[in-house]
Amino acid sequence: PDTLLKTKAIGAVEVNFSTNDQMPFAVGIYRIFQKRWLSRYWQSYGMPLWVDLNVATKFESVALLGVPLGWKAYATHAVDSRLEELKRHADIAEKHSKGDFRMLVYGGSKGVAKVCEENQWVHIRDARLEARDGKR
Repeated sequence: PDTLLKTKAIGAVEVNFSTNDQMPFAVGIYRIFQKRWLSRYWQSYGMPLWVDLNVATKFESVALLGVPLGWKAYATHAVDSRLEELKRHADIAEKHSKGDFRMLVYGGSKGVAKVCEENQWVHIRDARLEARDGKR
């Protein structure tokens, strides 16, 4: 975990440990614990973090275990074919932050970019998709 601390990064998004709706609930909880443990470790050295909301639907109710109520910075992955998921993640962030939050969204194309622009969220295009499919 010290590799991040040795960089010149001024902030980071929590590590995403993949979840899916077919995995046992205990495994999903453990993966959420893993990212929170790493985040807390990095924070103890002063690294600002964005909380990762990118979890399977099954785990959305526990996605913020360990995140203090009122937290303001959130991140998620999005694709154009699942904009409703992006909006759910934003609703989770809004509720947990008590209405005042920043959102960083990675991925997607024109649909995701439009939603991000409308909501004044930071959008980071997926360079891998652009390289594979050409500029979108």
